[in-house]
Amino acid sequence: MNQEILSIQFLALIHDIDKFYQRAYGSKNKENYTYRFCKEVLGLDEELSAVFTDGECKYAKLIERANCISNEIDSEEDSNYLEDNSVRLKSIFSEIDFGKERKKAYFNLNKIDCSTYPQKTMEVENRYKELWDAFEDSVKGICTNGINKYAFDRMYAMLFEYTTLIPDSNLYKDGSFVSLFDHSKLTSAIAGCLLEHQTDSFYMYEFDVSGIQKFIFKVVEGSSTKKGIAKALRGRSSYINLLTNAITYSILDKFDLTESNIIFNTGGGGTILLPFEENIDSILKDVERPVKEALFEMFGDTITFVSAYVEMNAEELKVFKQEKALTLKMKLDENKSKKYNELFKRDNFFFQMSTSQNKCNLCGNEIDDDIERCSTCNAIEHISDFYHKDTFNKLGYKAKINTHTTSYIN
Repeated sequence: MNQEILSIQFLALIHDIDKFYQRAYGSKNKENYTYRFCKEVLGLDEELSAVFTDGECKYAKLIERANCISNEIDSEEDSNYLEDNSVRLKSIFSEIDFGKERKKAYFNLNKIDCSTYPQKTMEVENRYKELWDAFEDSVKGICTNGINKYAFDRMYAMLFEYTTLIPDSNLYKDGSFVSLFDHSKLTSAIAGCLLEHQTDSFYMYEFDVSGIQKFIFKVVEGSSTKKGIAKALRGRSSYINLLTNAITYSILDKFDLTESNIIFNTGGGGTILLPFEENIDSILKDVERPVKEALFEMFGDTITFVSAYVEMNAEELKVFKQEKALTLKMKLDENKSKKYNELFKRDNFFFQMSTSQNKCNLCGNEIDDDIERCSTCNAIEHISDFYHKDTFNKLGYKAKINTHTTSYIN
């Protein structure tokens, strides 16, 4: 991975760590705290730690620019200001209109794995010190050997765990919708994009996996005569999640970016912030082509994916709403109608009818006469077994954090 991009994204990820510390120990100890955190807690060398004291260095200027863009994206209209540690993170669901009176709801200060449903009233107890001390212990010394992928993944995971339920700003009297983790992550993503070309142009890339329902529920047909339906459904659902991750991390790997650039990623699709590149189309095709070919070889036309991207400048990124979002969706829909074009252009592309009379006893695909299940169903069964093992369940939320921050592309 590009070391310079990794370094700038790591430093941008922790640029606001002083907010967390300040709320735990008070503003009188805030001065240059991020610098001291890098040196004393993380074990980072002087040159990189000094980014937070020397505002004229290249990295400092890039992080400041990324932070300004991120702040404008995250800004909220609120006329009531109150700098107070009692301010909490608001639940976005309190803004959904069901035709009834909407009630505000807040998250208590907790690690993400200890979170509960949003509450109607804010808690009074201030737990920042307790959370900070635990966070500090979890990241102590991770940069002793410099900023590497392990250090980034560890910091990303711990910030996700400890700051997802912490508001980025404690100035909004009625609470904030933006968490400290989300703001830090977005700043890191933008900084990584700015570094290469130092231009305020970006690409928003989106992909969509098609055929999910057909793929998952294919095994249900004639279910009264089949065994292992539950395991097959669980495995196929997990496979879609793994496939989505594989596509996402393939794109990140090609651009030497980190998990910070994942705007949205879930079973069936994802959105990624990419830097401006003159030959963006050919770069993306180089990544996507082998994945599409592999999917076609394995599943035929059952599982496919299409993608689209739009260019935008910093101002358009700040207000990424109607016009650009609709343009991206329209491009994605248009590409769905020609998703096989690249495959049809292959010199070795051909279709051959199967001569086998034997079918897989789960999915119904044609297979050799001397076996009962196809290789795909066998592989998916192994995935299901892994997710169902007691050892996996005992890991609980830790497993979720690890899968959230570990690259599947090695």
